[in-house]
Amino acid sequence: MPRLIVFLSFILPAIAADALLSPATPYLDVRTADWQYARATAGATRPTDAKAISAWQPIRMGKRWDELGYPAMKFEEVWLRLRFQLAPELAGRKVGFFATLIDDESDIYVNGLAAGKTAAHLGYALPEPSADLDLTPFVRFGEPNELLILLRDKYVRSPGLVGSVGLYQTLPFTRTPAGGLSVASSAAGPWSVLLHTGAALLARQGRTSFTAGELASLELPPYALRTDELILIAPAATAPQPPHRVELTHIHSTTQSARLEISARALPASVGRYELLTVPVTLGATFTNPFDPKQVNIQAVVATPSGKVDRVFAFFQQEFTPVSLNSEEEILLPAPGPAWKVYYRPRELGRHSVELFAHDRTGVRKCTAGTFESVASAQPGYLKISSSDPRFFEYSNGDSFFGIGPSGWLRGPNYIFGGNPRWVPLAMMDAFYARKAAQRSNYEYIGTFHYGRMLTRGGFLDQHIAWKLERTLRIMERHGIRWLFFHDDMRRYYRYGFESLPYSIAQGGPAVEIGEYYINEEAVRWQKNQLRHIVSRMADSPSIWVWNIGDEWRDQPGNKLSVPLVRSWMKDLHEYVRGIDIYQHPHAIGEGDEAMLNGGDVLPVEGWYLNHPPHKNNDWRQGRMYDLVDHVQQQLGQHAQARYPIIDVEGGMFGWNSGIYQSGKPWGYPEGLTLHQHLWLSLFWKSAAGGTEWQVNVLDNDNQMFHAKAFARYLDGESLTKTRWDRAAVKTSQPGLNAWALQTSGKTLGWILNRSWNWLNLVQGQGSSTITGATVQLPVATDGRYRIELWDTFTGTILSTAEATSANGALALSLPPVEKDLAVKCIRQQAPLAQRRSPSWR
Repeated sequence: MPRLIVFLSFILPAIAADALLSPATPYLDVRTADWQYARATAGATRPTDAKAISAWQPIRMGKRWDELGYPAMKFEEVWLRLRFQLAPELAGRKVGFFATLIDDESDIYVNGLAAGKTAAHLGYALPEPSADLDLTPFVRFGEPNELLILLRDKYVRSPGLVGSVGLYQTLPFTRTPAGGLSVASSAAGPWSVLLHTGAALLARQGRTSFTAGELASLELPPYALRTDELILIAPAATAPQPPHRVELTHIHSTTQSARLEISARALPASVGRYELLTVPVTLGATFTNPFDPKQVNIQAVVATPSGKVDRVFAFFQQEFTPVSLNSEEEILLPAPGPAWKVYYRPRELGRHSVELFAHDRTGVRKCTAGTFESVASAQPGYLKISSSDPRFFEYSNGDSFFGIGPSGWLRGPNYIFGGNPRWVPLAMMDAFYARKAAQRSNYEYIGTFHYGRMLTRGGFLDQHIAWKLERTLRIMERHGIRWLFFHDDMRRYYRYGFESLPYSIAQGGPAVEIGEYYINEEAVRWQKNQLRHIVSRMADSPSIWVWNIGDEWRDQPGNKLSVPLVRSWMKDLHEYVRGIDIYQHPHAIGEGDEAMLNGGDVLPVEGWYLNHPPHKNNDWRQGRMYDLVDHVQQQLGQHAQARYPIIDVEGGMFGWNSGIYQSGKPWGYPEGLTLHQHLWLSLFWKSAAGGTEWQVNVLDNDNQMFHAKAFARYLDGESLTKTRWDRAAVKTSQPGLNAWALQTSGKTLGWILNRSWNWLNLVQGQGSSTITGATVQLPVATDGRYRIELWDTFTGTILSTAEATSANGALALSLPPVEKDLAVKCIRQQAPLAQRRSPSWR
């Protein structure tokens, strides 16, 4: 994938004490301008109060306070001040202030006048954008101006002005219904259009100047010009010339009126089993929205060697070239490529034949695409619930899979939750997944809203978001990472008002109020159109582990109308996906016990967060725990007899109300204890995944993901599904030790934990108290001679070995000193010993 790294000197001019916005600078990056800050005193929240402050200190913008070295400003009210000037020639133009995210709340003043307010709510996606304020009524041209922001921190994330922060000027314009730009000027131009906060110019076959008529006549998809990164119009003669171009001839039109016809390139002679066959499709049809199958429906029908028939949908798409502006910012530029594709992976060996069908309002056309031979490959296939032990997963080839965390998604230094795709570069994601894979962490738990909302006005799907989600999936695939995929486009967005959502009538949607999202047939059809695009584009990947649609369903706003309605809505969406996903990935339909009652295949246990201070009764239901072992055992113990997979999807040492959402440092993550203990405990409770610590940034930054590698090494060579493992009790000689075991015919796995090695002792500086002289009685399924291996759980290596003979279904082991924990493997040997002897470690 081509990548280009540049330095934006053309939009980062040297900034004097007063930032100057001139005709030559449509966008002025003010992240490093002469900002000043001062803490606001109680009740002193008016601009006149700010003027009385003398102790202003310099500060920069673009990152959160803790990233800038100001963690003490958490939960405070802070005044921010920027003085700037506007060239007199800008009179008559629109002048604005732009920030990707102001976190959490702000009051904004210009020259002492209230110019606007912003709010970004915890756990909700980014407003689009957080701040884009028209300052024109408040500014003075040719004179000094003062921007004042009163920033209030209300939630657990570290606050700040995050991402892009800038002043801009543009000729006033409006958008036409077809996506064009109608310039409010009597002059004919020519004009230039700057995009991506000035980093790129709109172009047609390389030409970057347009008449007013040309701009007004543009017909563009609603997502083509990223409004969340500003659209600025300037006279072509004075516009800057950044090196990047948004080339109009590369943008696929979402409207077509043509005679119905379909064709495809010749298929390859052979395709590896479970490997991707990509079929670019050339289509002529009539439609005004290619994401609506009622208007245009392209399908591939594949006849397999067994006689079964697969049906997959083609999807409309836009190719992009990712361009790195720096290590933290990436823009996507439209690139040439087919508008329609079909993805398919054969699951059988032998000859396959493919036919394509196109349907629009004029009829149906068929294209015989050809045949290919599916041949053997090294791919293990798809994850499915094991038939021999439904607590675990296995691949199509029978190899077992255990999910190894951490599970939390990469936040990056800015962490814009549900923001635009600029702020999580693919290079950053690739490097992160490479680090995870190198440490044998093998799965991810990430939402589709990570890069922003896919559904846009009119039922169109933002191809920047869709493309980046698919690229992320292909990166995971390359690194062997499996995706516990969850999707939601309501739970994380509704806080900013239903009228702001594309489903609302105010945005051209079908629904009057939020309850209709769950029951209005057209609103639900829009949701299914989005899921169809996701499945058509992503379901082929063996990296998809589990579908989860309807994130944190108990927080869905529709529950105020009816809880049963929300549950039936979730089930309906999952049944739709089941009907079109030929690869039959498992489903988690909600969290908690309702997931199975809703018809799910997998039970996601709700988070195992350990909050401080500990509850006096150590009751996990109070959500105020510090002892991971008690907490998780009480959670998983409720499902000890379940015959379906349990995934404790997220948790860890984290306080939702304690101001550590970004760094985690106020509490500390000593020795990666939460990741470590949850990994081992989950295995011995027969969960399908473990180590699902949410604070992956802390573990990654502190090089604590090595716990995953040590655990994976212990599991190497062990199949969890080719033989059945049962939980078995372990007797210990000392109350300070806990132990767990899994046994099968001929083998026992065990984990022995010193209970004083816990988070509370570590953060209080006490450490753990080494236990000496302890013994354990490890259960075995069959008496006989055993090779016993003691394992170092921090390195995944064997510490020592011994031999012993069991009696009455148990092996008596004398343990070496236990400071933290040990793992053990007992493997039955073929030849029995003449007599039983105690193990002799060597």
